[in-house]
Amino acid sequence: MLNLDPQLVQIATVFIVTAIVLAVVYTVLNSIFGKSKADMRQQNISNIHKPSANVANDSMLNNRRTDQKRKEIQNKLKKREKGKKNKKVTMPQRLLQAGLGISINIFYVLSVVCGVVCAFLALMFTANLMIAGGALFIGIIGVPRFVLNWLKKRRQAKFLKELPNAIDVVVRGVRSGLPLNDALKMIAEEAAEPLRSEFSLLINEQKMGITIQEGLFRMNGRLELPELNFLAIVVNIQQTMGGNLSETLANLSKIIRDRHKMRAKIDAMSTEAKSSAAIIGALPGLIILAISFMSPGYMDPLFETQMGHFMIGGSIFWMTCGILVMRQMINMKI
Repeated sequence: MLNLDPQLVQIATVFIVTAIVLAVVYTVLNSIFGKSKADMRQQNISNIHKPSANVANDSMLNNRRTDQKRKEIQNKLKKREKGKKNKKVTMPQRLLQAGLGISINIFYVLSVVCGVVCAFLALMFTANLMIAGGALFIGIIGVPRFVLNWLKKRRQAKFLKELPNAIDVVVRGVRSGLPLNDALKMIAEEAAEPLRSEFSLLINEQKMGITIQEGLFRMNGRLELPELNFLAIVVNIQQTMGGNLSETLANLSKIIRDRHKMRAKIDAMSTEAKSSAAIIGALPGLIILAISFMSPGYMDPLFETQMGHFMIGGSIFWMTCGILVMRQMINMKI
């Protein structure tokens, strides 16, 4: 056996026991009050991904501002729609909607001339003052307004046919980096009528200080098209709140084309009913002309006696009611 110094053995034993005790104490204290490196690393990562209080507050403020702006836009649009419903369309506005560049005085003069011509023709063919008076009234009040409505619908159809192509031009211009004003100028220079004149007027209004969205709303007041109203609302929201204008306009162009296809499909399906209404409406007049041609004088009591006048008036009233009912059944709004 080795002969060791008892004093050295005692010192080594005390050293080992002290080291063991310190290691145990360190482990216990570290498990109670300390954190491992993995826990510290996980906490640091979570702190990186967790938004701070300031960021959360900023996000809440931005959401509140966005909601407030959205409510303001909705209130403005509601007020504008209420104003449209309560506002009556005047005769100068009807002339603008029809695309006629004449004054209201000239229109009234032309209406009187039309009434005189209708009364003269009725008096020449019937020699009846009552029928001539009715023709005078229809010629002054009915025929000019019928022509105005026809011109307005034709102009609206032309505008609506070219509107999706114009929106596509704006979309390509915005995606290529052009400002919205320059894209609208391209439409004013290259588009077909009536888009060219309307967008030229929009550009001129911008030069006078009117915003794009206000100019589009004015254009819709002249044309009264839901699709143009959609365009004005989209631009208004984009100018106020921001967003991807090109994508929104591309979707709007697709929606307008789909609405046009649906309208064409409805027109094709309702062609038979429209033809039936036209034939039924024209049948009494055609029968009267045929009988008068084959047997002159046979229909004279109908035009010369008081009872015949009442019969003509009642027939016209009920035929008009039937035509209006059939027209209401055929016309479907999209």
